[in-house]
Order: sequence, then structure tokens, then C-alpha cells
Amino acid sequence: MTKADILELDGHFDNLPIHYGKSPRDRVLEQTLDEAVALAAEDVADGKLNMDDIGFSTGTTNKHFNKLAQIHAFMRTHVDAAPVIDFALFTVAIDADEREARKRYTREQGEALFKLPPWTGCEGTGERLEAGKTVVHDGLFFVLLLVWYTGARREELCKLMLDDVEHRHGIHYLLIRATETGRVKNKSARRVVVIADELVRLGFLRYVDAMRAAGERLLFPELVPGGNTKRKLGDVFYKLWWMYIAPMVPDLKRGQAMHSARHMVSDELKDQEVFLEFRNDHLGHRGKGGEDETRYPAAASLQKLKSVVEKIPVVTGHLPDQRKINLLPAGLRQPRPTRGKERDREETGA
Repeated sequence: MTKADILELDGHFDNLPIHYGKSPRDRVLEQTLDEAVALAAEDVADGKLNMDDIGFSTGTTNKHFNKLAQIHAFMRTHVDAAPVIDFALFTVAIDADEREARKRYTREQGEALFKLPPWTGCEGTGERLEAGKTVVHDGLFFVLLLVWYTGARREELCKLMLDDVEHRHGIHYLLIRATETGRVKNKSARRVVVIADELVRLGFLRYVDAMRAAGERLLFPELVPGGNTKRKLGDVFYKLWWMYIAPMVPDLKRGQAMHSARHMVSDELKDQEVFLEFRNDHLGHRGKGGEDETRYPAAASLQKLKSVVEKIPVVTGHLPDQRKINLLPAGLRQPRPTRGKERDREETGA
């Protein structure tokens, strides 16, 4: 056993279900961890498993590595040729404060993320993660920008319909509500989220107009799952893109997921002394309820929410204004059929 083996095991821990080992199928001696990871991916694709249930917790990984360290130390007392492995490199101290369980993204991580090919230029619709000169405007381009500049939940953004983008009193905003594409998490989650100026500069409203002109109804139709799968649109985005983009984010800590951007927004607003009531209104942590308030926001309310959203740190100043919108071809703006990972990657270029 070498350090390379432990690194490979650490990677498996990030892709195994949190309940791995409890099912009889997990106890088949002939099953490899590669096969277990593949089965977990199939369960996610079939809607049997939520993507948020993928990846061991810090406590679980620490337990496994500490036990392996004990076994390895005993083995080295009997096998002189066994290499030295510092298992402390694979364990992470756990902060007892629950708020630190899922680390927020740093500004540096945000800047590095949006310097990747999907935002600075790729080879084309078939090679989105390879550097090139083409910028394609679709879910891959906008979902993570929306996550950063709103702090909204992944599913809230991926399921948006074009009718959920409105403007009143000169301010554009998103309606987070239950629609035919899915429900919201709870009553408090139903809210209005003002669109930040940086999103406007990066072409979001032009994209909405272009999609309407193309006859679309959904903001990101290519994220709709096909077949009889119970997957949500956010899970499709996770499977198609985030699981390949995440390893490219520098200094990514265990527990940092797309949801970590939500923690970043919450912490930034708190650091800038935004009143708790305003933070809750923006993030949907606690709402006043009422369809009238959500559907027809007053000018004062929108101005308040706009002042809040503009406090989110801008990490995309290096990107040029997106004045020309380059949509996905109509043939790719279709629901995702049920298929294997390799076929997904071949078609999307992930």
C-alpha cells in the first residue's frame, strides 16, 4: 500500500453514498469501490438517491483513516519494506460549530472558478471544459453565476421558467415559487430575488430575451431529465457539470459543494451588517408569506432587496460584457434522456 492508494481511496470517499455499507449489495466481497461508485451514480440518475447524499462526512473519513493508520502502523512493525504513510494528511479537524460544517467559498475560489473555459471561452458545444474561443450561453454558463450572485438553492435556480423573470419599478428580479417544474423547499422559500447588476452585465437579461424569442418556456430546458427518472433539474446539472468542474476549483475543502456559495452570501451579508430580516428575505430563511407579497413586490421592497444583493462580492470583473448571446442549438435545448455517464460526457464534452 502506498500514498497513491490512499489518495485514490480518498477520492472514492467523496463519491460514495453517505449510507454506504448498510445495504446487502454493499457487502458483496467481489464488489470494488469503483463498482460501488458507479452504482451510486446510477441510483442518482434513476432518482433513487439525492446528490446531496453523495460523499462521506469529515467525521466518517477521519474514522476510516485513523483506523487504517492503526493497521498500517502495526503492519510496519512486522514488514520492514512497508513504506511510511502520513495518514494525518488525510484527516481534518472538526469544528464543533455547526455553521462551519460546510465551508463557504472564498473570493479567490470564485475568481478561479469563473476563469475556467465555460466562462472565458471553450472549444464549442461539444468541448465545454476545453479552452477555446467560443462562449456558449446556457445552464452551464449561467447557473453557477446565479448561484454566486443570489445565494439561492441549486434546484430553485435550475427549475426557473422564463415567466419567473420579471421587472417592476425598473428593477428585474426572479420569482422563487412553485411551478410545473417543481415545488419550493417550504413556505419561507417563496420569495423575490433581485438580479444583481453584474448578472445584467454578463448578459443574463439578454439571454432571457433570446430564449423567449426562440420560443422556449424554461430558462434551462437542457437540464430537464427525460424518461421516467425522478431526478430534479438541479441533480441533472450536478451530474452533467458540477462533478467535473468541482475538482478544478482550487483548495476545495471536503464538504464544499454548490451550496457553499449560499453560505458565502449569508456570511458576506452578515459581515457587512445587513439586518437579519433583510438577509432572511433574500435567502428565504424566514418569510412573511402571502402570494401577493411574492407576486407583486412593492417599489420600496425591491429597492431594499437590490441594496442587499449588490453587497455580494463581484468575482467576475475579468469577464467582458456579454452583448452577443450564443444559445445552444435547438437540438441540445431538449430534456435529458436516461443514459449512461459515458454517453452524457460524449454529447456534452464534459
